[in-house]
Formats: sequence, structure tokens, C-alpha cells
Amino acid sequence: MLMFNRNLLKYHLKNNNLIKPFVTATCKLTTAVKPKKHNLNALFNTFNDHWSPKIAGEINNMHLKLVKVEGDFVWHHHDEEDELFLVIKGQLKMKIKDPEERVEIVNAGEYIIIPKNVVHCPCADEECEIILLEPKTTLNTGNVKDDAKTVENLSSII
Repeated sequence: MLMFNRNLLKYHLKNNNLIKPFVTATCKLTTAVKPKKHNLNALFNTFNDHWSPKIAGEINNMHLKLVKVEGDFVWHHHDEEDELFLVIKGQLKMKIKDPEERVEIVNAGEYIIIPKNVVHCPCADEECEIILLEPKTTLNTGNVKDDAKTVENLSSII
């Protein structure tokens, strides 16, 4: 709710000087980062490597990441982080052990959330484009720290 001083308002109205002084005196509007739209197809076209997530945005303490996958990843889990996998193109097969082993098929336009501590292994028979939403602290290979597919320092594509 906007609060204002009645005498200050009368002064600015009387002097035909209302807009800028009144707004700046009573409403401090600042935007650290200006909103900007991004095209997913254009961003996915900026890279070709598989299993190497790219930062495409930040939301609070989360990263919005884009990744292309093909073949099998590594079985792993995350001690502290949940992960969201939103399939944009292709089909993701999410192998899960909770505790029985099963496979969830995630098609374009669908997503799956993997809660922390759930052992999982994403894979795709053909190239698949995925949006990941996960805390900034998330290592792509989770508890597996020395795998060839581990990416500790992510690059940004925005």
C-alpha cells in the first residue's frame, strides 16, 4: 500500500510539480536486473556437448540449467538437493532405485522431480534437450565426485 504525506501532496499539486518529486520521495523503485526474455531454441543451439549443464538463469538460490543428453549417465544421488528435469525435446529415461529399480519415461513437455537421496540415472537413446531447475550447490553427478561426466564449474550461456 502506498502511503503519503497530505501536506507534501498539496504542495506538489499546488506547484504543478507532482509526478517526479512525489514518486521519488515516496516510492523507491529499483530493479537490480532488468527482466529479459530468452529463446530456448537459440540457447540450446549455442552448444553441442552432452551431459554438461549450462547456466541459463538464476532464480533465488536456484540455477536454471540447459543440458543435452544422450546415452547413459552415472548412478548417483544428491544428499541435500531435489532436482527437476523438464524435457523440451526427445525422450528421457529416468532409472530410479527407490528401493526397487524402475524406469520412468519422460517425454517432451513432461517433467520429473527427483527428491534428495533418491538414487537415479538419467539416460536417453537419442539426443534429448532438458531444462534442469536445482539449487546452485547441485553437482551434476551428486555423490559421485570423480566421474568423467562430473562438471564442477558450469559455464553460463546468457
